[in-house]
Amino acid sequence: MLVALFALASLPHPGTRPLADSLVEIVGSWHDAGEFDGLALVADAGEVVCRVAVGPADRSWETPLDVNACFPIASLTKQFTAVLVLQAVERGELALETTLGELLPELASERARGVQIAHLLLHSGGFTDPPLAHYLDLSRTQLTDLEITREFLMDQQPDFEPGTQFRYSNADYHWLGAALELATGEPFRILFEERIAAPLEFTGTGIANRAAVREKRPRDYVRQEGVGWIHPPAYQWSNWQAAGGLESNLTDLHRWNQALVRNELLSAEMTERMLTVPKLPGSHVAFGSWSYSRALPGTDVTLRLAERRGAIGGFAVLNAFDREHEQWVILLSNHGNTTLDTLSYAPCLPLDLFTALHQGQ
Repeated sequence: MLVALFALASLPHPGTRPLADSLVEIVGSWHDAGEFDGLALVADAGEVVCRVAVGPADRSWETPLDVNACFPIASLTKQFTAVLVLQAVERGELALETTLGELLPELASERARGVQIAHLLLHSGGFTDPPLAHYLDLSRTQLTDLEITREFLMDQQPDFEPGTQFRYSNADYHWLGAALELATGEPFRILFEERIAAPLEFTGTGIANRAAVREKRPRDYVRQEGVGWIHPPAYQWSNWQAAGGLESNLTDLHRWNQALVRNELLSAEMTERMLTVPKLPGSHVAFGSWSYSRALPGTDVTLRLAERRGAIGGFAVLNAFDREHEQWVILLSNHGNTTLDTLSYAPCLPLDLFTALHQGQ
């Protein structure tokens, strides 16, 4: 087992070292079972308990993963986009009720003109994703979300009345990136740098460029029956922009969670609204995150979790936090068969880590 333990932080309660050890052992057990390769960070009371890397960065050379490595974070980007949109609302640049028709009256469909910012945040706009070829196109790395929507989405008729159903779509968040650009005059990349990355002093988070050389960047893999490990298609990560175009590392994502739970980027009222699920059939989606209660096995604790996942090629990521306890689990994996989408209802690595935090106190 390739393991690198980077840092342990002191906690105010006793048993810190045994707790950190148990968390590392849990990550290692999922790795040994062939279910997880990657980086994990666990925090309690807003501070790091453990940070660990397990598995290879490159299987050809068995190079171990480094806990400081940057990963494309795919749809976890949507959590950042949601905050930028809500910041724009608090600044008076947009309203949750602003419609696409107000921003782009030339939209072909009357139904599309009636889509509101709130509908897009909740994946209830009814739009269909741009063609997959756009995300595979390695030659076009500079399209903004406004350019993406004008090229691929302008003529769409939403498939249902906006705000009446939940259907996950990257198109909704491309539209949000376009709305931000129209309202502020700046594309997603610039707004992210000015309103999030700079204030939080990020060092490794920005638009992901697959062609750029990054120190210690891992390669991604999926396991194919009868073949073994293979590389998935070479998606151009940056082509997702506000829908999934960022890369990041454990340090910056830890700082991001601190800022969210401590209302550093939004008012307390807007943060609560961001993480509250409205009444939408068949969904526990909030603005840019899933939000739900999760009972921890073997304890009397039920957490109110906000969770956002992402997957692209052989990379899979998870960010899940509980505001009340200022606890979170961040997982960055280059093992494309890793299952990180069962935290709300089934046993999984992040559930074991949250449970261990409370059993260790």
